Amino acid sequence: MSSVEQGVQAAELLLRVMKRMRRRVDDALTEHGLTLPRAKVLGALGDEGCPQAALAAHFDLAPRTVTELVDGLERAGYVERQPDPDDRRVRRVTLTDDGREAHDRAAHVRSTVMDQVFGDLPDEDLQNLIRILTRVNEHLDANPQPPPAQG
Repeated sequence: MSSVEQGVQAAELLLRVMKRMRRRVDDALTEHGLTLPRAKVLGALGDEGCPQAALAAHFDLAPRTVTELVDGLERAGYVERQPDPDDRRVRRVTLTDDGREAHDRAAHVRSTVMDQVFGDLPDEDLQNLIRILTRVNEHLDANPQPPPAQG
């Protein structure tokens, strides 16, 4: 098998594994009243909160998508929108006490699932996986545009 074919095989396997891991984490979070996107937003807010536009930029999402996520989190009582002290045009999204508890639950769920997925792999294998994925990510950074299509 050529290196190109191996790369395609590795990419397809990686995508399949990522989808399965995402589904497993999302299913586990659902049992705790959360979804993976909402848990990610809770994790990104930190102690100080941040403007919605910063969340959209952080996750590379359309502002409307972030608005819908924040609306749902606000309805659940996990976040609140507050005026930004430095810019009255900006609304900061901040965690409530319930939001901090939800974030802690989500972090525990994520750790539990990742332990189920990776727990029995030897440290050396995990270190190699991290090294390889880091290199792949660096290649993506170095080549941000896909090659032109051949006709």
